[in-house]
Amino acid sequence: MLIFDKKEIRDSLTLEQVYELLDHWGAEPEYCPTGLIARTICHNPPNEPASRKLYYYQNTTLFQCYSNCGLFDIFELTIKVMQIQHNITYDLNEAVRWVA
Repeated sequence: MLIFDKKEIRDSLTLEQVYELLDHWGAEPEYCPTGLIARTICHNPPNEPASRKLYYYQNTTLFQCYSNCGLFDIFELTIKVMQIQHNITYDLNEAVRWVA
């Protein structure tokens, strides 16, 4: 099994790569001055109406959901999305491998 450095992976993601992941998950991301803004896929299924209150801040490499979930990183978002969209339970190691 390959071992990945969570911080190294998170810090090496470009804004464009985060955009691509959000787009892949149906978040309809848009660029904004601080990073990205997207649909709240962190707690809404893809076919349900969702507010655009999920922000990705490029300077911290963290997400902030302003409607429900609070502050988290790309790996926690991966865990949430896999559960909501695919009914798959990921742990942190699986989320890190998936993003890597």
